[in-house]
Amino acid sequence: MDLNKFTTMLTQAFEATHKKCETEGFSELNSLLLCNILIEQTDGLVLQILNNLTNKDLFIKLLNKKIADLPKVSGQKQVYLATSVKESLDRAESLAREFKDSFISTDIMFFSLAKSPDIAELLKKSNISEQDIKNQIISIRKGESIMDQSPENKLDALKKYTQDITQKAIDGKLDPVIG
Repeated sequence: MDLNKFTTMLTQAFEATHKKCETEGFSELNSLLLCNILIEQTDGLVLQILNNLTNKDLFIKLLNKKIADLPKVSGQKQVYLATSVKESLDRAESLAREFKDSFISTDIMFFSLAKSPDIAELLKKSNISEQDIKNQIISIRKGESIMDQSPENKLDALKKYTQDITQKAIDGKLDPVIG
């Protein structure tokens, strides 16, 4: 696995997950913790994906409960990479090729994590399928591939940095112009 093939936000997610493991006493960087950090990235694609799904809140609630039940150790600063994360990384690499991406992005990593047993179980309880996630990735990307290390800044940039005045007018949320 070539770490230079990660997008900036995915690299940041791994760093934040590692730090969380160290500070909160988790001995293993596992898929639950990584998934949680990916969701917490407010400018990330994973939160966009989940926001478009109906049972996002239930999934996050179940994820947080599962994380609260994880064993913790004290005094140990060594953090190990869980087998499930290693397998997810391998899957993410092949998924990136399938999507014709040059880099592994947060959305592809989340899609890969969705296939790991612990995340798959939570998604199933939340009535979210792998196909739902894949459809959201396709919808957000609009046919584009990830060709650089900071795609999150480019995808859906108009929606992020502008306001749809036409939609606001339809919704009656614009003040009338006097003059």
